[in-house]
Amino acid sequence: MKSISNTLLMLWLVSLSLGLWQCGQREPSLHEPNEARLRERLSAAYEHFFKQQFDEFIEMRSDRERRTMFESEDEKQKGLKEWKMFLDREKPTFELLGVEIKGNKATAKMRGSILREDGSRRTTILYDLWVFEKGDWFLDDAQRTGPEYFSKD
Repeated sequence: MKSISNTLLMLWLVSLSLGLWQCGQREPSLHEPNEARLRERLSAAYEHFFKQQFDEFIEMRSDRERRTMFESEDEKQKGLKEWKMFLDREKPTFELLGVEIKGNKATAKMRGSILREDGSRRTTILYDLWVFEKGDWFLDDAQRTGPEYFSKD
């Protein structure tokens, strides 16, 4: 009986020690919803996209976006193939023109261009919506033709 008691006491002490140790560990780095961090995330997202690191690019999207992007694994594979074809065929470019932050939402204004079949480039202004969630900025809606498509709240 004493052996069982000692074993239980030892297990309790080990679990208590692990719990206290975990409490002392820092949470993963959480960021402030500021422009500098948003610009870092914008740069990283498009770098992942252009390098065809699509899984990393998807991870930079908001929870809502990740849940609704692809309905199945087959649809995801089809979407990734289309992204690759888009990059290979149209050689897009993006230049960040500015950001506007309102609370936990931000709009990134960009100049984008794609290669036409005749070798010329078509240029347009695009807007991405970013949201601040879980301590960082995440892409919530990409490449809209204007800010009128974003909710006003």
